[in-house]
Amino acid sequence: MIFQFHKGDSILSRLIRLFSNGNYNHVSILTSKYVYEAHIKSGVTKTPIKKYDFSSVAEKIEVKSKRELSVIKWLDKQVGKKYDILGVLSFLSILTKPRKGYWFCSELAMVAYSRLKGYYGDIEDQKVSPQLFYDIIKINKYK
Repeated sequence: MIFQFHKGDSILSRLIRLFSNGNYNHVSILTSKYVYEAHIKSGVTKTPIKKYDFSSVAEKIEVKSKRELSVIKWLDKQVGKKYDILGVLSFLSILTKPRKGYWFCSELAMVAYSRLKGYYGDIEDQKVSPQLFYDIIKINKYK
């Protein structure tokens, strides 16, 4: 499984990088056949590799695990779920909180990564920016 870190040119992409103090504004998950991601307009999607636009991908990190097939099955169950706009707003205000069953990109990726590593506890509602998720993976790669 490969986690892709994106650097887009839109105003929203730039704002995400600004407020998260990071280099990346989006995370997608690449498998052998599909790309999974959460978008503000469409929620969680599953796109065939041949139809995916890789132009904003700035970096990729592969994570190998014997649990990959079970994580893909879990990702398939997330497809169609709505975007966690309150989760994104929680970065700006302590009054808003992420919602279970809704996803923003790095939250979905963090939970998928946790499952790859064998952690299945109560791990939804991760308040993790694309940059922080990138840092977590890089740190754990050298353990």
